[in-house]
Amino acid sequence: LDPDILRDDQIDLIISTVPLLIDFPSVIVEPVLQDVDKKKLSVMITKLQNDFKEKKRKNLGEGKNPGEKRIRMNERAKAFRYAAKISATIMELLDTMDVGVVDVPGNKETLIDYGAALFANTNEEKQIIEKAIMKREDLGSTYVKPLRALLLHCKTNVIKGCRFGYLEAIPPVYENRRMIEGALILLAGEEDEKINMQIMQVVSGILIDEPLLIERLRNQDKKSAASILESHLSDHFKNTITNTMK
Repeated sequence: LDPDILRDDQIDLIISTVPLLIDFPSVIVEPVLQDVDKKKLSVMITKLQNDFKEKKRKNLGEGKNPGEKRIRMNERAKAFRYAAKISATIMELLDTMDVGVVDVPGNKETLIDYGAALFANTNEEKQIIEKAIMKREDLGSTYVKPLRALLLHCKTNVIKGCRFGYLEAIPPVYENRRMIEGALILLAGEEDEKINMQIMQVVSGILIDEPLLIERLRNQDKKSAASILESHLSDHFKNTITNTMK
């Protein structure tokens, strides 16, 4: 990360799940946001939104700029294209969602091995996904205590769009005094990265905010789990588009 490039790209804040050594405003959070993380970020986001509104007001001269109508039309067109793309990506995620069981997993590495294979079509693809997952694991543990599960996630050029799945460990894996009951797999394709990452972040939030989802996944009830995800993603999707169109 280059601070000068970040400033040129008008980036205001970095939110990271791993420690950063960079001279730039940043905040470190858990892989899945906990209540303390949400409270911490809420204050920052409110400030950033207020700063953005003030900057936008000055740039548009509070509606007196003759080019304002054209700018708003362009923004609406972008919002409609965004809506179509994100809707298609969400539907693909729901259609390809998968759940399974790892019998006698033994250790965390075995869960990662099975997780990497869940959405791979070839052994070569599986190795690419596994390498990306392990690279993320090396940066810090992805164990999510409230879910008693690993959150195996990465970006990869092996897939397009997003993939989500769950593998139940029978029996559970015990490591560093932690019980790992399963592994959640979240993969984001590198194409349309911004949309893919946003959807993955929302899915991880739903896992914490909606306990029924992990329960359905552990019961191997893929249909009910997909229905819960669809409902929450649709609500978020509508709110996101509404805010984009303002």
